Amino acid sequence: QCGQRGVRSLVVITSGLDAAFCADLLAVCRRHGMRLVGPSCFGVAVPGIGLNATFGASRPGPGAVGLMSQSGGVGVALAGQLSRLGIGISSFVSVGDKLDVSGNDMLMWWEHDDVTRLAVLYLESFGNPRKFARTARRVGARMPVLTVSAGHSAADQALFEQAGVIATGSFGELTETIALLATQPVPAGRTVAVVSNVGGAGALAAGACTDRGLTGHRPRGLPRRRLRALLPGGTVTGPVDTTAAVSAGDFRRCLDLLAADDEVDAMIALVLPTGATGDLIQAIQDADVRVPLAAVALGQAESVRLIQRPADDTRIPVYGYPEAAAAALARAAGYEAWRTEPHGHVPSFPDVRAADARTLVTEFLHGEPGGWLP
Repeated sequence: QCGQRGVRSLVVITSGLDAAFCADLLAVCRRHGMRLVGPSCFGVAVPGIGLNATFGASRPGPGAVGLMSQSGGVGVALAGQLSRLGIGISSFVSVGDKLDVSGNDMLMWWEHDDVTRLAVLYLESFGNPRKFARTARRVGARMPVLTVSAGHSAADQALFEQAGVIATGSFGELTETIALLATQPVPAGRTVAVVSNVGGAGALAAGACTDRGLTGHRPRGLPRRRLRALLPGGTVTGPVDTTAAVSAGDFRRCLDLLAADDEVDAMIALVLPTGATGDLIQAIQDADVRVPLAAVALGQAESVRLIQRPADDTRIPVYGYPEAAAAALARAAGYEAWRTEPHGHVPSFPDVRAADARTLVTEFLHGEPGGWLP
């Protein structure tokens, strides 16, 4: 009936449909030129135009993150989390059994919608892995594409890596990485400066960076001399320990000095408010830092939150733990390394007898001795 009335797209939330019913449903959609989302899905939402065709308890806020999920519950939870953070979403699609509309379709949509700046996929299966790899690689050259790798096979992990997809190990890590990529530029390299008013926590942050393949920055030359003059009782060889009694003004000046160092690709500013300090979070907000910056506030209740810079319209992610900040920066740096490396090309040779080669390989795989290598 929808098709006869000229409906162009259909969202089917019904679950438990058998294979025969699904085949009939898809056939009707194709006969009438309708696109199908579902069945067994949570619906779709485009907050920027006021569309919320889901049965979630709350409305997602508008933003620049495209979100597709096979699990409706996971997708709605993530949309809610991004909305609470103030990041929001450009469009949300719960594809369910994805008889028609899939992750590939959504990647192609976000590639050209002029709104989405970050693509997030929660995938439980691949309908066409080869097409996914091609599409994700092309879209990933323009914007970060993220997913959760938990529960996927080693082959899936390799697929994500080759396609440039940022695969996180958990729902929490996914949110923490989105918070960085949605608010900060990607690092140009892997050298990270750590500044902290808690020496032990600064060492933990530096260690977490090393564990993730990042390089801890060690100030030298003029920057080190300026830091030494500013922090006569601190450690300036990296990670920088300002001591617990640092003033908010001096902490901000430390950030300014390190951000101006050409050797620094990114920064972690780690603070624990004490009775001897001023507002160190405000100092981070006021600092003139143009490289990617992740803050850590020990003792905060949230795993990650965003703070506004008063000088402009940008925001800074603040993590509850140094390891989370290091992991997010490492994924961002890895994405930039993938995006900027020469991808090469596949050569074409006119004298290759592809059909004969395919026959030889097929005969070997089915012959004796033969088969696949272990």
